[in-house]
Amino acid sequence: MKNLLKNVAAFALIVSPLVLSAQKMPASKVPATVTASFAKAYPKASNAKWEKEDGKYEVAFKNDGKKYEISYSDAGTMLEMEQKLSTKALPASVKATLAKDFAGYKVEEAEMAIKDGVTTYEMYAEKGKEEYELVFDASGKLIKKEVKEEEGKEKYKAKK
Repeated sequence: MKNLLKNVAAFALIVSPLVLSAQKMPASKVPATVTASFAKAYPKASNAKWEKEDGKYEVAFKNDGKKYEISYSDAGTMLEMEQKLSTKALPASVKATLAKDFAGYKVEEAEMAIKDGVTTYEMYAEKGKEEYELVFDASGKLIKKEVKEEEGKEKYKAKK
């Protein structure tokens, strides 16, 4: 019985920081400045799910059939926006670089991100046992290429 209690206590100590790092919350608990900014920018948004992580308010939602994730400051300023994209919706410049430098790779989980006014396109590319996280700027220039270190982990090691 003592061992069971010790195991439960140890599990709670390990899991509680993970649970507390991202807290789901109802829209009624989000500051009015944040919800007003969101409503003004995305009046047709549906299925909005809010959480607070690292002092930022994050919302995942759909708008015009597209999936978005946006983070806001307490003041209602958009800090970062991510929009899921099909590979067909990638800019021609990014598609050209993929065709040239990553021919034969399966590209998935593409998204457009805007942070500090800079737009990037992020995705995973896989060919056989090779799997990379790729980031391109709007002109199609590869600005980040990281190889996956171990299967099933979200840890990447930079590769040049």
